[in-house]
Amino acid sequence: VQLLEDDLEKTDERLNQATTKLNEASQAADESERQRKSLEARSLSDDERIATLEKQLAEAQIIAEDADRRYDEVARRLAIMEVDLERAEDRAEAAEAKLVVLESNVERSEDRAGHSQHKISKLEEELRLVNNVLKAYEHNEQKVNY
Repeated sequence: VQLLEDDLEKTDERLNQATTKLNEASQAADESERQRKSLEARSLSDDERIATLEKQLAEAQIIAEDADRRYDEVARRLAIMEVDLERAEDRAEAAEAKLVVLESNVERSEDRAGHSQHKISKLEEELRLVNNVLKAYEHNEQKVNY
């Protein structure tokens, strides 16, 4: 009987140890399950975030490509405008040179016109004098004829 009691006591002790270990293992399994679910949820969240970021990246690449195209178009237009500006500057320089020549011609023409006006005034004065002399001669001739 004593042996059976000792054996029962040892068995109870082993049962208690096994139960304790089972409880510990069960708690560890529960904790592992909670961590697994947490990691799984985080993984799903990360997957969703990755999908969102990939979508944003694709959109950003499209926007960047569009910006590159617009930049290239603006650069092309700028190059054309620079050529047009250069031509316009050349035409402006030519026009300025022509303007200087024309201003010089106008100045000379004004000088000649002034000189010609002076000559005309002298000739008109001389014509008046000649007319006066002619009238005086005609008047004297009429006196002589009467």
